[in-house]
Amino acid sequence: MSGLLVSLLVIELGLSLAGLGAFVYRRRLEFREENTLILNPSEAHLLAGQDGIHARIRQLDSLLWYVGIGWFVFGIALFGVWLAEGVGLI
Repeated sequence: MSGLLVSLLVIELGLSLAGLGAFVYRRRLEFREENTLILNPSEAHLLAGQDGIHARIRQLDSLLWYVGIGWFVFGIALFGVWLAEGVGLI
């Protein structure tokens, strides 16, 4: 195995671990999320905590989107380098 192949494999593994960690954390946040119906103004303070959870979930969604794109791109590159080494082009 060449150094390029190992480097791509390490990057792919790192992205996989980051994506898995972000996914698990997002699911934990969703577990704490509550859909509340506010009936009077005195219960409006309950929305502040839920808004914070929603903001973190939106941040994790964008992080997971970029990790997914990176995972796909580096996966294709890893496959291409592996195939090129197998054929003898590299």
